[in-house]
Order: sequence, then structure tokens, then C-alpha cells
Amino acid sequence: ATPALNLFPRPVQQGPDAMSSSLPPGWSLMIEPNSGQPYYVNSATGASSWTPPEGSGGSNGLPPGWEARVDPSSGREYYIDHSRGVTQWTPPQQGGGGGGGGYQLPSGGGSAYSLPQSTPAPPSGELTAADMAAIAAIEEADAREEEERRAQREWEANMPLPSGASVDESVLDDAGEPKAHEWVSNSEAASCFLTGTKFTLTNRRHHCRYCGQCFVSAVSSKKIAIPALGFKEAVRVCDICHAQLEAGDPVCISKEVSRMRDKDASTQQQGLRALADWAAFDPQFAAPAALDAVSKLAVLERLAKLLGKDRSSGVQAGAVKLLGAMAYYENYLGPLAEASPSLVKPAVALLASSRSTLEVRTQAARAVALMMDDDDLRAQAVDAGAAAAFSEQVVGGDSCPDSLLEWVAGGLTRLCVADESTAREVARSGVAFLLTPSLGSPSTAVQEEVVALLTALAAADGDARTQAAESGALVHLVGLLRGRSQVRDAALALAKELCRSSRCATALVDAGATSPV
Repeated sequence: ATPALNLFPRPVQQGPDAMSSSLPPGWSLMIEPNSGQPYYVNSATGASSWTPPEGSGGSNGLPPGWEARVDPSSGREYYIDHSRGVTQWTPPQQGGGGGGGGYQLPSGGGSAYSLPQSTPAPPSGELTAADMAAIAAIEEADAREEEERRAQREWEANMPLPSGASVDESVLDDAGEPKAHEWVSNSEAASCFLTGTKFTLTNRRHHCRYCGQCFVSAVSSKKIAIPALGFKEAVRVCDICHAQLEAGDPVCISKEVSRMRDKDASTQQQGLRALADWAAFDPQFAAPAALDAVSKLAVLERLAKLLGKDRSSGVQAGAVKLLGAMAYYENYLGPLAEASPSLVKPAVALLASSRSTLEVRTQAARAVALMMDDDDLRAQAVDAGAAAAFSEQVVGGDSCPDSLLEWVAGGLTRLCVADESTAREVARSGVAFLLTPSLGSPSTAVQEEVVALLTALAAADGDARTQAAESGALVHLVGLLRGRSQVRDAALALAKELCRSSRCATALVDAGATSPV
């Protein structure tokens, strides 16, 4: 419904007896079911009329045929002239009303109690000049907005596809044509997408031409051209999109956040994936404009909900992937540490859960490992049981491919370097013995992380040094010492820690480490 409708009185239907007591004998007041309008019936003759019969008396000091009612939307009292079918806010004068036009009566030949054949015009209402100006301004703005939407749909429908390019089927309609730029409908937008403020007649909604969401005027008064969407002239956008367009961001954060807020799981995944993919290749994701948008749109709060156990594995994987993409940038570590509810705890829970898919566990291990570069986030991870969750990936018997092992080793290294007691606890679990074969992995990243972890364990616990010496790790270690990769310096640090044990030092000499060292 357009806001202008609220300015007009909406009668509260009453029973037919409401005015029957003031009618002449034999006359009754009825309600026409299609229009809801009152009319009069003479039970003796079967005649019907829109106008009150002669001899009808007024009530409550009103002229005959007039009735006072209350507009339910505003609580104001208004008045109805049943003889002319009009309404007004001001009380009628005694002696006024009646006469002048009225509704057409049924043509002859009708049966008894037949209803009037014409439908009365809607009430006009008496509004002030200011009311009428406000209505005109609203209607003009709505018409202008609809024209812009129509022009945009027409432009997108006729936009030619570049030579050799292909179109994602998800952006095509049933006829195989490109979908028009999607704007949220007025009926779906009850409040501002950014502030949460309820829309009213005076606090109107405004569509951002970039993200398509609805905002109050206070946060959507800026204008900018959007050539990519066919807007060559400056058009209204929200503050967040204005900052993003000026910065040249390739992804509309508000649009993707709207998908994250959707009830459909596949739509949620689409929004999560778009933001995570952007973060993976573009450092501008951590620029001030993007950080401000993430904060104002409460992205972290929404992310915490999408990490829940009740979500599908696809949504969980997308949510924890976005979390890891944020944790990769130092600028996000502070907001992540201050987030409420905590994002570390659900990520650790996904890593530890036997019901999590390999993809979810891998993304969770990455997110938790990266977050532990911050002291506060690392403390939250320790409290959430991150050490046990990481260790279980190695000693639990489940498959731990290189994609997962890289982040498991990285997370354990961060924990062990920061806390010696945690390092001893991890060493006693037998992780060092089980990890040493991974030194021969074809992945340089896995080699580097495993060497760093074994170094931290060897520095904290003698049993870890013994496990490394007895597990066949030294042959792989000598090979790394002979190499020229970035792993060589890390391997030398591990050899130094192992040499703290005379037994390990002798084993290293026997393995041929003297020459490369």
C-alpha cells in the first residue's frame, strides 16, 4: 500500500442497527457486501436507496444522514454523509448535508431488497493544503523511482554480451534473458537495511540504486553515477555503497550481506562465497571503507549465527571460509577479538566435531590458526579447547590430507610457541611421532609448518626430541638441509633443537647431517 492511503479515513463497519433507530417505520439500514457502503431498504415496498429516507432523524447533534466514526489508523474522528457518499474531518453544520447528487438508485423492475446497481465513488476526504502537497511529493517521488527502475530493467535487458563471453545461468530468467537488477520490494522492506529504523509515512523508504536495499533518507541521500548498471547520471545510493563506489570496490557488500540474511541456505552460501572470494584476492577487502561497512552492517554478528551447528555443511563451510579470509588481514583481528558472541568458539567446535565434513574442518583449522596471531583471540582459542581439537586431527585416526595438515600444524605451532605447558601437553599426545613422515610431503607449505611445529615441541619437551629421532624423521630432515628451498632455515632450527640431546645429535651425524649443517 502506498503511504498516501493512510491519509484517508478507513470506516469501521458497524452493524445495521447502528442507525436504524432514527429511520422511519419500515425502513432498515443495510451494508452492501462488495463496497461496504450503507444503503436503505423499505421492507414494505422492497425499494432500496443510497440516500436516507425522508423523516430520518439525526443523532449526536449531527444533521440527518450524517454519522461520526473513528479512523483506526490515526484515532481521529471523521464524519460520513451517507446521502452523498463523502467523508470529512470537520463536523458538519446543522441543516447541512443531504441533497446534491447522491447515489443512483436501482433501475425499475428489480426484485425486493435488490442492491443498488452502481458502485459508489471512494470517499474524497477534506485535507489541508499541506496534506495535499505532501501527498503530491510522495507520489512524484514514487513515480520517479519507478521510472528509474523501468529504465534500468530496459537497459539491462538490451545490454549486449561481449564477444566470446559467457553468461552464468544463475543470472538468466526462465526465457534465457539476463535478469533485471534486483531491488527489494517495498512489502519486504519494513525497516532500514542499515539502521533498522521502521519506515513510516514521514520516514520514507528509499532504494539504493546499487545494492537495491531500502534505507531511510539520513543514510541514503548521496548520489553517484553507476555506469556498470546503466546509470550514467548521478543517482541515489546508500552511504555504504557510495563509499564503496568511490573506492572502486569490485563487490557490493550490502548486496552480499542481504543474501547472508536470507532464509534460503543456497542464497546464504552465495553471499558468503562472494565476500570470501573477494577477500582472497584483493587486499582492498581490509581497506577502511570495507571495514566500516562490515561493522555497520553487523556482518560478524550474522557470521556467528551462520557458524551454528544447526546450519547446513555448505553454509558452515562458507561462513568459516569467510572468517578465515578476515583473519588473514591484521586489520580484522581487533574487531574479531571484540565480536560478541565469540567467533572463535563455534569455529573450534566445527573443527572438533566428527560430523563436520573435511571441507568444514579444513576451513575451520585455517580460521582458528590465523586468529591465534592475536593474543586475545589465542586466549579465546585456548579456552575453547583448540589444542585438543587440532591434535585430534592427527592422532584421531581420520584422514588428515595436506590441505588440512598445513593449518593443523600451523595452529599447534602458534599455541606451543606461546605456552610451554601446551607444548608439553601436545608432545605427550604423540603428535611429533605421527607428524614426522609429513616432512617428506610434496607440499612446501606442509613441510614448513611441520618443521616449525617439531621445533617448538623439541624445545619444550625431551620426549618430543626422542620421538623425532626414532620415527625416521632425520632422513627427511637431512634432505631438507640439503635443499635450497625456504624450508632449509627452518630445518636448521629443528636440527639445533634436536642436538640438545646427545642421542639425537649422534643420530643426526649417522644420518649424514654433518655436511649440510
